[in-house]
Amino acid sequence: MSALFGKKDFRRDLQNLIQKGDIKGACDYAIKNSSNYEDLGNFDDAILILKTLIELLHENKIDKKDCLELALEKIIALYIEINEVDKVIENSIELARLKIDLSKTSEAVQLLKMIDLRYKLNTNQMKEIIKIYTSIGHYPNALKLIDRVLQKEKDKELIKLAGDILYNSSDFEKALEYFKALSVLDPDNEYAKKKIDEIERMLRALNRNNENVEQKILRKEEKLEERAFEEEPTIATNETFNKVAQTPVKESIKENIKEELTEDKIKDLNEKLVIEEKTEERKEDQKPEITKSEVISEKTTISKPQRINLENIPEYIEALTHIEHGNIKEGVKILETLALDFEGKDIDTAIEIYEKILLIDPTNVSVAKKISKILLDKGRTKEAIFYLRSASNSIDPKARLEALLSLKELIPQDENILNRIFNTYIELGNINDAFEILKQFSDEKLSRNLEDFFDYVKDNLSILSKVSKFISSKKIDEFIKFKYLHRTYELYSLSNDKIESIKWLIKAHSVHKLSLDDYLKGAKILKDLKLPEEAEIIAQSIYEYIELENDPLKAFELSNVIIDLNINKPLYYAKHLELAKRIGKNDVVLLMVDKIISHNAVQYAELVYDSLKERFKDFDIDTLIKLANYFEIAGLSNASYEINLEILKKDPLNANALAKTFIYAVEKGDEKEILSFLEKFPPSASYANIIEPVIEKYNNLKNKNPFDPTYHFIIGFLYFFTERYEESIAYFQFVIRSNRNKPLMRLMLSICFERTMLHDFALKQLELGLSEDGIPEVKKELLYRYAVMKKNLGDVISARKALTELLKMGDYKDAKLLLETLPSEGKIIDIRGDER
Repeated sequence: MSALFGKKDFRRDLQNLIQKGDIKGACDYAIKNSSNYEDLGNFDDAILILKTLIELLHENKIDKKDCLELALEKIIALYIEINEVDKVIENSIELARLKIDLSKTSEAVQLLKMIDLRYKLNTNQMKEIIKIYTSIGHYPNALKLIDRVLQKEKDKELIKLAGDILYNSSDFEKALEYFKALSVLDPDNEYAKKKIDEIERMLRALNRNNENVEQKILRKEEKLEERAFEEEPTIATNETFNKVAQTPVKESIKENIKEELTEDKIKDLNEKLVIEEKTEERKEDQKPEITKSEVISEKTTISKPQRINLENIPEYIEALTHIEHGNIKEGVKILETLALDFEGKDIDTAIEIYEKILLIDPTNVSVAKKISKILLDKGRTKEAIFYLRSASNSIDPKARLEALLSLKELIPQDENILNRIFNTYIELGNINDAFEILKQFSDEKLSRNLEDFFDYVKDNLSILSKVSKFISSKKIDEFIKFKYLHRTYELYSLSNDKIESIKWLIKAHSVHKLSLDDYLKGAKILKDLKLPEEAEIIAQSIYEYIELENDPLKAFELSNVIIDLNINKPLYYAKHLELAKRIGKNDVVLLMVDKIISHNAVQYAELVYDSLKERFKDFDIDTLIKLANYFEIAGLSNASYEINLEILKKDPLNANALAKTFIYAVEKGDEKEILSFLEKFPPSASYANIIEPVIEKYNNLKNKNPFDPTYHFIIGFLYFFTERYEESIAYFQFVIRSNRNKPLMRLMLSICFERTMLHDFALKQLELGLSEDGIPEVKKELLYRYAVMKKNLGDVISARKALTELLKMGDYKDAKLLLETLPSEGKIIDIRGDER
């Protein structure tokens, strides 16, 4: 976790991991520590760690694209959190390029579309995206962005690019428009001139070809009409003979054609033709007999299928007549019957009739389906699909839907058809059906359709909740998912369904941070419900807003909302305590302190101390004892010591406070404080129950470090305070041998010897102590005790000398009185005889 405590550390750590070749470890390290910073609300450092990782990978020329992808995705999420729009766009474009390198083109395109949808791109950003779209062949997307850029600035390179894309896509007319625009902007542009000339020549050639094709089609139709005419049975009329005159017939008939053709002559000619035909029949009868099987064989070999001329069919003519007179329905009905009749004997003719119906009534999907079925039965699937696709372009949404549903059965994997069905259902207002289609889309396509669908379901709770439930676990655009989940929460909230509204609020929160107002509404709902997990989520979210609030009064009000949720968590009590202290809510301060102490939340000991330190004197002994114990457990010895002193002011004989205070003074090793305490509170065996566990603790430490004088120093004083002087002597002597605290140790040994009635040893220790350099407080006590002992021994001179030296250092105890009461040197009585 070194990265959490210094920016230099994580650069060093990352560099070490990379140099060891542990790239995965470096990546995991950066992501983990970035997340830690994010949890702490330190987004700048969270981003810096990831940028450092990317920088080091580039510096060391390490091509670890999956690691870079993770880092960039995390950076983008962090920039979104702090609303750095330009950074979001910049890094998203970089990530899109990386995803393309990783063969995740569809993800890259989705990402680019997302930032285009969500943010307002400037022209430079759009140009970068155009380059990406062009590089992967997504020309329609590129052209849309080019047009948007050109609305803001006339970029000649983009105009040229658009022209080239359209030219290469064979959309010559549109390409020509761009190259002409380029020529206007840059009249000397040779490339534009060349392209304009080339496209115009191409278009002229295409037009000529179209004219030739049309002429060929007309000539072909004329020939077909002539062939049909030749196949028709002829009856000798004036018109017939004029036509027949153009065909090879009997010479005698040809000659007669030259004459004027009267009705009588026509009759004669008919008779001649009949005679000639009978003559031919006789010749045929004289030929050898041919068997039936031979006839069939011959027909099969020689006959060719002849295309039926629809105009020779009376029903067809009748249908056209109805249509010509405006009775389209009746005409189509006749044509359908006729086509149905031909289905069993001539499929092509049936299809031709059905096609005529589609010309008259393009929205007739049933006809398109019939053609499609006929073709499918014949195994002509591609043609069947063609007819259904044509019908699916109907402007009538119902007809279009029918065709699209049939197409879906043929090509179920075609998401474009699925998309059109979805849109058609919406157009028809069949929202439930649209939702059923929506469920069939891949995750990649789902986001775009959900965006379109939202406006149709946003006020319909029944269908909206179904959609939201469906997409909850889907990996789709988070912005779109959030829109649905949050709107579902809003509608349930309006319907006063508390359980469902809080459920969907939490779901929306899991996708994206909500507004403070939403969380406050959620807290209001939860006050009446026992949902601890949901309450914790709401509380944590409100807490994050509190951290951003600069007004302590508003922050306190928000904190109060959390407290009202009854979440038994010291974190919230501590924040409420801090805010209550800032705005002077003393009653709340005491209440929160009590809750923190009852949880034994020692991590907030300093906050508790700062909140109460001015008020210790106002508390009763029970409260003070509770506080002292809390601070002791928290390791805040100074606070515990301060409170114990306050207890002693109110109860001087409080053994617990006395012992704890003395222990603190000894552990600090403050000689002045130790002497001061011993002056006020003399040793007593009554403290043994409190002191002995502490002695045991330090004995264990001493056993681990037997030569450490600190433990001997503390143990010696603890024994001393419980009047176990003999034990104290051994420990104090060890400290002296270690050259530590020698003056004080001499003093303590003197007291121990004195209280064990070893006065000579006591005096000797005082003399040795006075020969050492100690702090003034120790020296004063040494001089004072030395003077008293000398006085008691009758050595007035030594006593006077010691007291005089002591008083030079200032007043001390009753030294002045002792000095004044010493007998003068002229009145000293010789213990061996009379007064001198």
